[in-house]
Amino acid sequence: MKEERRYPGIVGPIILIVVGVLLLLNTLGYLSWGIWASLWRFWPVLLILAGLEIIVSRLRSPIVYLLMIAVTLTVVLGVIGLSLVWGQRPISTAAGSLVIAEEMAGATSARVELSIDAGELKVAALMDSPNLVTGRVDYGPDSGEPQKSLVVSGGQAQFYLRSGRQGRLFWLPGSKTGDIWDLQFTSEIPLALRVNAGAGRVNLDLHELQVTNLDVNVAAGTVIITFPERGTVRADLNGAAAEWQLRVPEGVGARINTAGLVNVRVDSSRFLRTKEGYETVNFATARNRVEIDLKAAVSSVDIR
Repeated sequence: MKEERRYPGIVGPIILIVVGVLLLLNTLGYLSWGIWASLWRFWPVLLILAGLEIIVSRLRSPIVYLLMIAVTLTVVLGVIGLSLVWGQRPISTAAGSLVIAEEMAGATSARVELSIDAGELKVAALMDSPNLVTGRVDYGPDSGEPQKSLVVSGGQAQFYLRSGRQGRLFWLPGSKTGDIWDLQFTSEIPLALRVNAGAGRVNLDLHELQVTNLDVNVAAGTVIITFPERGTVRADLNGAAAEWQLRVPEGVGARINTAGLVNVRVDSSRFLRTKEGYETVNFATARNRVEIDLKAAVSSVDIR
């Protein structure tokens, strides 16, 4: 009895090769890490290709097998091309705007949670104002108006702002779903800040703020953080495929622990290599300090 020929899997090896090539280009600086913010949206394509592979494996036809290889390569390269093109487009064509203006109402501290599904988030200091937060949110036609809430109890403010439609896992390249959030928070009281971002760009300029705790979770994109000039800050940073730019003001002591597959660039004149990561010479004696735990799957980290 003639044994039927079996063909090896197609989708898995091709995906691994392509991901490896992209990561190599990322680490060499030929390709921006921001491409992962676009690529991850196409994950359902993997399910489609996996389903086609199951059908092809049962047909056991060499012609169909070769055709499947061609289809897989075409789809994967097409997705990469669309991601590159889409990454150059504007983040959002606004369908509406939301003006943010929330008073402190006697609060002496605040816990803030910002959850943006996709787009651009900017955070900076608000000076000489009775408000806890001011700003503006432009949201696209596919995202809807963000949800917000402020509750002040026992001297502590609880503020959150969340994308109108969270949990979208797939967008067509032409859709304008990303929001643009531009927010300023008071510098008068201590803040515990939590940021959740799906994909896009996060820019946290905290150097004039009293941030005591910082928790950032990003799926993909670019994250720029300028840490406070005063006080003691505990920061937990978590990301999948992201480009991290960490800025520590002069004179501030810093300890940065890194874990995961990360490509680190550091200002060696300020930061010394340690067993867990990097540390400034003055960390133990500095009056103002920041301690950072960075856990990243596949990321680029620039520390200055």
